[in-house]
Amino acid sequence: MNRVLADYTDKFYLPSRATVRELARDDREPLREALRNAQELLRYWDGIVIGGFSTSADKQEVLTEGEQVEISCEVALNGAPSGSLQVELFYMLHDQEDHRTVPMEPIHVSKTPAKYGCTLDIRGRGLLSVNARIRPSAPILRDLYPDLVKWAQ
Repeated sequence: MNRVLADYTDKFYLPSRATVRELARDDREPLREALRNAQELLRYWDGIVIGGFSTSADKQEVLTEGEQVEISCEVALNGAPSGSLQVELFYMLHDQEDHRTVPMEPIHVSKTPAKYGCTLDIRGRGLLSVNARIRPSAPILRDLYPDLVKWAQ
């Protein structure tokens, strides 16, 4: 029982307590700032579009473990501040329940839509699902608004 309690304390209680302390710092100013950022992001959210998803392996039927695949997508921010958003690759093997995310870096942000990309190292075997998504970059906003996610179309 002590090990279970110690694991819970280390994995959940202590990190949650540190987060609460951080958000309550300076009369809750970090939380107020997060809420102001959320309000600004929500004003732009409906206009943000993610699409143009492509890979360097689009025409390949089989990929091998260890192979590197170049991934790109296009994001129309429509006025939203780019720093408030995180573009990432989401992928998972069909026979496993866990997933992996890879941050996508801006390639051409001066153009509209902005282009983002990353390199995916293929791990594991089996059917693989991949897609790009965009979420708030601030962890507190991802916690407060878990449904604030857009997927590449």
